Amino acid sequence: MSTIYFVFSDESGNYKKNSSERFLRRNPYYIRSAYIIYAHEWKKLRNNFQKINENKNKLIEEVKALKEKYSLEGEKNEIKWSHIWQLDRKIKNQKEKKVIDNLIEFVEESLRILHELSYCKIIYTVTFNNSVNRDEKDIKKWHIQDMMQRVQMEIQDDFNNLGVLFLDPPSSNRELKEFQEIYKDIFLRDSFIKEYKNLKDTINFEPSHHSVGIQLADYVAGCFNGFLRGFKTSTNLFKKLIYPLLRKDDKNNPLGYGIIEVPKDDEIRQELLKKLEKVEL
Repeated sequence: MSTIYFVFSDESGNYKKNSSERFLRRNPYYIRSAYIIYAHEWKKLRNNFQKINENKNKLIEEVKALKEKYSLEGEKNEIKWSHIWQLDRKIKNQKEKKVIDNLIEFVEESLRILHELSYCKIIYTVTFNNSVNRDEKDIKKWHIQDMMQRVQMEIQDDFNNLGVLFLDPPSSNRELKEFQEIYKDIFLRDSFIKEYKNLKDTINFEPSHHSVGIQLADYVAGCFNGFLRGFKTSTNLFKKLIYPLLRKDDKNNPLGYGIIEVPKDDEIRQELLKKLEKVEL
């Protein structure tokens, strides 16, 4: 029987050609996350996330106040991964530090929702920024392309299966149109996959503060970024909640299947392997 899949994707970090040392310190990686679920389980995902939010109303109000106090941009009622660590660097007193602990608990509870579904596969594409000096459009195109290829390969066991992709919209109309053109170009002219017979022919954009799926993709992306940077909290969450859901080959290896370096680079792949081995997964 054919199946419809939803794929939610978001970015973490940033990429620029000819990056300064300061930029590279702040953005050592550019990452795109994606996770695949059955479309018919989206309501379960949404309802379970809403229950967590309802139980954390006080926390959301505390975060809203702190974001205003420290002039953080973005939707006031949304908890983004980056906001947690921006606040963590700014706050000083123990009462506010407790809010950070509660935020981490909130993210952990949110990521656990993915384990309550009968099917979920996570895919990452990652660029080590200090090893690449290509045009930004090329890098972002390759991230989308590698993600599309793995999604197609994951769901192609039935010709009638269909995958629908949802992304957080870029910050400008120019970038949004660029992403639409990139997707369409890959869909029609991919050099590796001749036909994306199982993917919808257009990409869909959903603002994260309106989309449960994109909010969770933000946590999935941010967690991997923190893991690569060696942060303890991110590493613990990655080990417990992300790694078990990574797309892997039949030998339980995620490299090239659920974690893809962009562009392809054997040395970077070995570096990723070492990072995975260090946490004794």
